[in-house]
Amino acid sequence: MRPDPHDPLLDPGLAGRLQLHLRTRIDRLQRLGDAAAEAEARRRLAAVARHLDQPAEALAQLQALLGLHLRASQWLAAADVLMTCAELLLHLGHLDDARVALEEARRLYLGQRDVAGLALSEILQADLHLRLARDDDALACLLRAMEGLTDLGLSGPLAHVWVQLARFHHRRNQHKVEDAALSAAVDCFHLDGKPLQAALCQIQRAARLGQRGLNEDALATLDDVDRLLTGVEEGRAPLEIRAALDRGRLLDAAGRSAEALRALRKVTGRIDEAGDKALTADILELHGGLLAREAADLDALSAAELLLGRAVDLHIERKQPARVLDAARKIVEAAQRLGDLHLARRWAVRAATAAGALTAPKPEP
Repeated sequence: MRPDPHDPLLDPGLAGRLQLHLRTRIDRLQRLGDAAAEAEARRRLAAVARHLDQPAEALAQLQALLGLHLRASQWLAAADVLMTCAELLLHLGHLDDARVALEEARRLYLGQRDVAGLALSEILQADLHLRLARDDDALACLLRAMEGLTDLGLSGPLAHVWVQLARFHHRRNQHKVEDAALSAAVDCFHLDGKPLQAALCQIQRAARLGQRGLNEDALATLDDVDRLLTGVEEGRAPLEIRAALDRGRLLDAAGRSAEALRALRKVTGRIDEAGDKALTADILELHGGLLAREAADLDALSAAELLLGRAVDLHIERKQPARVLDAARKIVEAAQRLGDLHLARRWAVRAATAAGALTAPKPEP
């Protein structure tokens, strides 16, 4: 079975330890000459490196894995590794290297008459064309991929074709067709037994609808995320939190701040499960900002200050001075409105100091 790069990620707390374990295991397997077990260990190590945002390490492991498969004349396995390399290279923006990897993968698939592999390669080829603004070439690739995958009944890969078709139509401002493509992708992921991917695609649909000002349609689309995640435990929290953030933004934009606060309260206590500092900061700032705006007294403002203060800390950690100033401004304005000028001055000074430190030129060594 081909490894699916879109499978849920490893538990972040285990990834570093697993990486060390796999490196030790690879050393031992090399001494024993067990190439098959070494190949599996390197495949897992590459996946861990990608999760830890170590692309150079991931590519090094994939190259070593490719060599093992080629030496064993495992042509399809080698082609699959080249596809993973191409995907990673595309993500990194190394388009020429991605093209070379894709061409070699296609050569191997052709040699083995692997129709599924060729269809899958068309999806990445389309991605490459889209990045190079070759829209017509991208569309031709996607239509070939759709034909091949439909004949084979492969709903999972077909979902990725629909996602790419949505990208294509988005570039051309063909919004209704884009939404239909994303809806088809959701259905394919769901049919393939991949609820996390279906839910993520549904969240993307809602975001596109919201960008077009179709807030009620976007909210209805987000309501379907819970259904798609029915029975799912692992990997559910980040998607629920993302959906709640988007729902809160849409409700706030529609002037329904009380509903927005209810949506955010459901997840704010679980934000550590998000596994994403940017998402955590966004939830804290939106929730805290709404509380600050609605605060009728200093006790209510203190709850807002707690959330916004945590958001400021994350913005500082992520070196985002503009976000530091914006989050602090919400506290300052609410404090001024409620007459606590000491609190307002304290946050204004803290934010200006932190933002200044982030933007100050670093001294030359």
